[in-house]
Amino acid sequence: MAFYVLRFLNSTKKLSNERSFFYHNDVIVKRMADIYRKKLKVIDTFSFDEFISSAAHDEEAVAFFVKTKIDLDEYSEWVIEKCYEKNIPVILKDDFLNVPFNIRHANLISNDIADKSNIILNYCVTNNRRNLALYGLNPRSNADMKLAEGIYQRWTALDIDDIYTVVNGLDNCYESFFENRKKYDVVILVNDLVAVDLIERLKHSDPEYIEKTFFIGSMNSLLSRLYYPSLTSSSYKQTSGAIMLYRLYELCVKNRNDFGSINIMLKNYFTSRDTTANIPFEQSTDCFKLTNRKLNFDSSVEEIETPEIPIMIESMLSSIDLNDLKIIGMLIRGKTALEIADSLFMSLSSVKHKMSNLYRLLDVKRKKDFIDTVKPYINLKYLDDYIKEQSTV
Repeated sequence: MAFYVLRFLNSTKKLSNERSFFYHNDVIVKRMADIYRKKLKVIDTFSFDEFISSAAHDEEAVAFFVKTKIDLDEYSEWVIEKCYEKNIPVILKDDFLNVPFNIRHANLISNDIADKSNIILNYCVTNNRRNLALYGLNPRSNADMKLAEGIYQRWTALDIDDIYTVVNGLDNCYESFFENRKKYDVVILVNDLVAVDLIERLKHSDPEYIEKTFFIGSMNSLLSRLYYPSLTSSSYKQTSGAIMLYRLYELCVKNRNDFGSINIMLKNYFTSRDTTANIPFEQSTDCFKLTNRKLNFDSSVEEIETPEIPIMIESMLSSIDLNDLKIIGMLIRGKTALEIADSLFMSLSSVKHKMSNLYRLLDVKRKKDFIDTVKPYINLKYLDDYIKEQSTV
């Protein structure tokens, strides 16, 4: 059984190293691959010719299309049409805001934005927090735009000026927000990575504001749990998403001639942490009235700045095992490779190999550079708690 991950934007340009674009997809695919490793082979492909030469002769092939822009361009449409002609099912996930062709050619698995928006707004209203800002919006990101529109269309007090974009860079986004920060008692972050970047900046500029304000992320990433202050998030469960993605894959393989397309929407869960004073979410069925207000931002900008270090750290965290996490904790505590090897009952060469891999994932050469990079983003108590929890699973 083969699950092909298509990582190409057009016939010449490859995007295999642009981790920020692939993060949301990579996590759910990796989780699926871990859960079903005995049943499923996940194959990365970086060109259409490479993909089609393998998949066209594989009766159990399904294509998972990784994409970066808001809309499908002509090349993307052509690829999906070719897959359709060769009876290769295609799955899209949270990548496409507008699909300008017959939807029967592709299956969709996505976050339920209406559910997410209502959950976030209910939490804010329940806690008497009504002055909202939305921070870090990348108009080229479908996930960002869908969340922004979900909130904007339901919370009419949110003005266009309360939405801070990264079109002109992270620094400009932060400076614009910082000037107006006292207007807001809630900041909704389009993803956990810009959330961590924002809070790191505020730690140096106005730490008291962090204590007074709610910050709500939307990924429930591992970084959001290990960072201090830990980040409240509303998102689907990654394991649930991975299981549903695999079930959709099975349906595509076994019943590819029996249906046009399937659309799966994943349920959201609210996880309260430090950035909302650990106040629990009181389940509510209230739905906010949907308006027809539309957002219109320039999505033609080719280069959008992203929070590089949080992205690299989360990408690293999502690709390592429990022993790697233990090594990170011991490195932050100043342990030597020999001490780590003794503590983990591993050979010194194995520990050094793992350390080298960790350095590579953060693009550093030395232990000191690695520690300096991760230390601000990983709280040792939270790391220990997570390791203990995972060790009993």
